[in-house]
Amino acid sequence: MDAEGPLGRFFSRPLIQTAIALYIILVGLVYSALLREVWDPKGLQKVADTLLHDVIPVLYVLYWLIFTPKGLMQWKDALRWLIFPLAYLAYILFRGALSGIYPYPFLDVSVGGYPSVFLNIGLLLLAFLGMGLFLVVVDRMIGRSSKGTPAD
Repeated sequence: MDAEGPLGRFFSRPLIQTAIALYIILVGLVYSALLREVWDPKGLQKVADTLLHDVIPVLYVLYWLIFTPKGLMQWKDALRWLIFPLAYLAYILFRGALSGIYPYPFLDVSVGGYPSVFLNIGLLLLAFLGMGLFLVVVDRMIGRSSKGTPAD
């Protein structure tokens, strides 16, 4: 990707790199906690599954810790980072209502009904918000220690 092009500039922003770290952390955690036992991939599918849900999250978080400039995140960013998960969840519910197919059992309306799905969505959003706030704290702590001054 050309770092000078519009996409390169967009994905080079610390705000976006931190959002990606948040999303990939939650992908790894949700997969490990709720989805790993749902299926048993074999062969190359097992390799791809391990890379996607175990290796990539760890490597990206290391990338974020080492290479993303720190001390720039604000508390309100944790709320801004909820936009993508909310949009994705709305898409899942809309698509599922039309097709009857939901990609995750904990969001399948036919299994637990809307009250259960909305409870699960609320818990997911709380997890995203909590982890987002944690990343802001980490960003500020690293930023403060590298600058030698307190972050406000």
